[in-house]
Amino acid sequence: MTTSYDVRIWSIDVYQGKRGSAYSVRWRVGTRRFKQRYKTRALADSFRAELVTAARKGEPFNVHTGRPASMARATVQPIGWYEFACAYMDMKWGSAAATYRRSLSEALTAITPALLDTEQRCPDGVLLRRALHRWGFNTARRADPQSPAEVRAALLWVAQHTMPVARFAEPDVLRRVLDTIARKLDGTPAAGSVVSKRRRVLFNTMEFAVERKLLATNPLTGFKWSAPRQTVAVDKRLVVNPVQARTLLAAVRNTQRSGPRLVAFFGVMYFAALRPEEAANLRTVNLSLPRRVGGSCTLTRPARTPVPNGPMTVASVTDAS
Repeated sequence: MTTSYDVRIWSIDVYQGKRGSAYSVRWRVGTRRFKQRYKTRALADSFRAELVTAARKGEPFNVHTGRPASMARATVQPIGWYEFACAYMDMKWGSAAATYRRSLSEALTAITPALLDTEQRCPDGVLLRRALHRWGFNTARRADPQSPAEVRAALLWVAQHTMPVARFAEPDVLRRVLDTIARKLDGTPAAGSVVSKRRRVLFNTMEFAVERKLLATNPLTGFKWSAPRQTVAVDKRLVVNPVQARTLLAAVRNTQRSGPRLVAFFGVMYFAALRPEEAANLRTVNLSLPRRVGGSCTLTRPARTPVPNGPMTVASVTDAS
């Protein structure tokens, strides 16, 4: 079911910011909420009046776009994701630094596979991503006549088989895109910083789609989604065990002149889990070492770090023999 008669339209919200005021029209279709922002009160009132008139006439509202049937944009031709993404890249290209251009291209390349409408005759995954990253989403090289024939064929196939941008209004499509950018090619979760960067680019492309009247609102606004967490397991084979630690410390003790100090330095780092800057500033007054095995050390400040005086934390020394 793509339409609903369950419509509620609220009063206009006014936002007073440092750069001026903004007027938002808020309404609900079924269970989905929508918001359209305008710079003037007159424009907001006009749009709200159209919604109210359509609701009073009993027109069905699209649950994906939030618009009534009378406001359907019959004159706007649907635009595919690849064509739209290229236009977004061209808009950013002139003022973007080289590193930012590469970051945008990588994000758009990661988004595109989730928006293919078929897998029949799809180019090889490696070839497809290489063609998109190096040529398709590169404004300077996209129309290069010297590009390989397989690259031109791959980009032509993508241009013909990517979904329209309007499909982003469908929650299932949007969730599939978000799930795709959150994983690496091997299916494992991507790093959090990578996911955040890709999601930020996706959000900005949706804002660009709203600006070009391809979407009524940004579908990412208020959309609930969490990236899968990356599970990191510690390989015990790579961690120094107590026997190995004592063996290493015994070897360090034989170092001329600095041996005793190095044993103390590396010993508290291992047995008390101190950072180098904390161990370097450790003094006798910071230690509490009973005759039995064990003890604790109170840290005042790490070396070369301007922090207020006073205890920072207490590290337990369970085995410093």
